[in-house]
Amino acid sequence: MGRRECSRTMLTLALRCLHALALLLTAIVRFLQEHFDSAFEYLHRQDQVFSVPSHVGLILGTHDIQLQKLALVTRWCALGGANFVTIYDSKGVCVSLFDEIVKQTKMGVLDVCESVTLRTFDREVVLRNDKPLVGHKEPRSVVILVSSGRDGYGQLVSSAKRLAGEVRTSGISSNDITVEKVDADMKKNSPLLRGVDDVDVALVFLPLYHLGGFLPWNTRLTEFLRVGTLSNFSFEHFNKCMQRFGGIEQRFGK
Repeated sequence: MGRRECSRTMLTLALRCLHALALLLTAIVRFLQEHFDSAFEYLHRQDQVFSVPSHVGLILGTHDIQLQKLALVTRWCALGGANFVTIYDSKGVCVSLFDEIVKQTKMGVLDVCESVTLRTFDREVVLRNDKPLVGHKEPRSVVILVSSGRDGYGQLVSSAKRLAGEVRTSGISSNDITVEKVDADMKKNSPLLRGVDDVDVALVFLPLYHLGGFLPWNTRLTEFLRVGTLSNFSFEHFNKCMQRFGGIEQRFGK
């Protein structure tokens, strides 16, 4: 009987310790979120220091896809004022994990946005936030594009066929087919490009400096910054990338 009572007492103490640990971890997470949010809100007000891009691209290696960390980086982008975030890997791993990305976005990003729209080439999910926003008072909506190296090529072929049909039926010359005309057709008909600005800055999370087949028709003026691995990427690194981007003078081919 004594041993049973002792076991019950130890079990009760263990459960209380676990409960206290859970409360502590919850408090730490809330503190970190508030710390990151307030820090980024401060930086976001310093427009003279660096510019915050409208569209941030995240180019991932298939060996370094961590969805919780990805949601955290997306959160920083949203707090910085980004309207679009493209998540890309060449093999389509992120596309295959789209449902889990939606889940992580709902838990880690939605509370700082009025709404979040997530898209793949053939799917779209809209998340709406009916609670007070964290970190700022202005309502913001973010579009997250999840893409792979296989996306868009079929759309490019379709655009070429449509424009060739216009040459045959509308009496226009092939000389009238310009980059701007192809771009307008792509953005009108592609689910991933519809209403989306070109990528301003892309953070390359690859061991070697290459782009992994990142879609070229949406990156004409993109600045590519290699930042190492996603697992080691911190808020400080993100801040330095935004400062570096803000100090770049784009010459637009001049």
